[in-house]
Amino acid sequence: MVGRPLKPQTKIFRDFEIETPSGDIKTLKEILICCPICHSSHVGNHGTRKRGNTRVQIYQCKNPNCAFLKHANQGKQFTIYSSLMVNSIVNHYLHEILAKLFKSEGKLINIRKNYSLSPSLMSYLNKKTL
Repeated sequence: MVGRPLKPQTKIFRDFEIETPSGDIKTLKEILICCPICHSSHVGNHGTRKRGNTRVQIYQCKNPNCAFLKHANQGKQFTIYSSLMVNSIVNHYLHEILAKLFKSEGKLINIRKNYSLSPSLMSYLNKKTL
């Protein structure tokens, strides 16, 4: 066989921070990075990209059976923000927060007024988390 030997594939875990509008920071430890298309943990680092004033790590799906490969030559490239596990964890926290708000505030209209949220954001959160 010609070429470089294959590296052993290991799962990638990263810490992730969520900052709320009030400035609170919630740190999530050891999040498994998974492909948002095929949900595989068979991913690798693929450099960085500029986002705002910082650089963001890019990952690429290495799963040969990924559905994305039907339309592309390379695996799906994505950031930690679009990773399957991160999205599911963030949605879980949003669901918990909205459930607490509904218990304390009662109606969507009260939550929207008390926290100065737009109607479109409330509609989106209601569809996504409840």
